[in-house]
Amino acid sequence: MYATIRKILLLSFSIFLFTSCLESEINYINQPENQQRYDSQIFQTITITEDVHYGENVTLGGATIGLSMDIYQPENDTEINRPLVVLAHGGSYIFGDKKDFTEVASFLSKAGDVVVSINYRLLDITPTQLAFKQVVMNSVADMKAAVRYFTKDKATNNV
Repeated sequence: MYATIRKILLLSFSIFLFTSCLESEINYINQPENQQRYDSQIFQTITITEDVHYGENVTLGGATIGLSMDIYQPENDTEINRPLVVLAHGGSYIFGDKKDFTEVASFLSKAGDVVVSINYRLLDITPTQLAFKQVVMNSVADMKAAVRYFTKDKATNNV
């Protein structure tokens, strides 16, 4: 019973946090007052590059899988240094897909962000407490690999 109440409270807090982030007004450093970049959707169209390979790794079940992501960018954006938003789907490490964030990623991209929705290793063996701990650590490693992909990309000026 305590675990159920804890899950409900965590979900409620997450929804509250997400909603308050969407509704808050953020003042950006060096942003002209008349510019609406990152505050509202100023781009009409975006480019979606699907299934970009950012690595591969071994699941707990021993299968080697490719790690992929979808990249959302505003079309005809002249800004050189844009923020990168990395989205990782939910699903309790059992299910989920990078396509789950298509709507959110499109929204943020139309506001001027570069948005990445990633897939990561999921639990593919019988669930145990130890397996869940390991799959969480694996997913964090996969998320770090996605960030390293862009760090390397920026270092090679292939933006």
